[in-house]
Amino acid sequence: MSVTASLPPPSSPTLDPESRRRALVWGAVVCLTVVLMRLPTLFRPVLIMDDFQILAQSWTWHEAVANLWVPANEHSMPLGRITTWLMVRLGGRLTDVVRLCCLQGPLAVALAVV
Repeated sequence: MSVTASLPPPSSPTLDPESRRRALVWGAVVCLTVVLMRLPTLFRPVLIMDDFQILAQSWTWHEAVANLWVPANEHSMPLGRITTWLMVRLGGRLTDVVRLCCLQGPLAVALAVV
């Protein structure tokens, strides 16, 4: 003999206006904090330590795809490889590539918050 319980259909979660406002405020706080932390490098872009390795391994589309799952600092970062390749394509000149790469972190956080 089996007993089946009748479960209500799943409903999509909705946020009340107050919770939505709080989420937006905290998302803005997170984004602002990241921008403030990265402010010095936004004015004076710098490449350090593993940045050179990541750039070299993502300079062309072929290299970015070939190194998609190659660890950098013991973790793989496939989206990082692709976005680094994209920054190289968008930057054109090497100095502009460095400036764009300094924006990559804050932009990734903003996208994650959204």
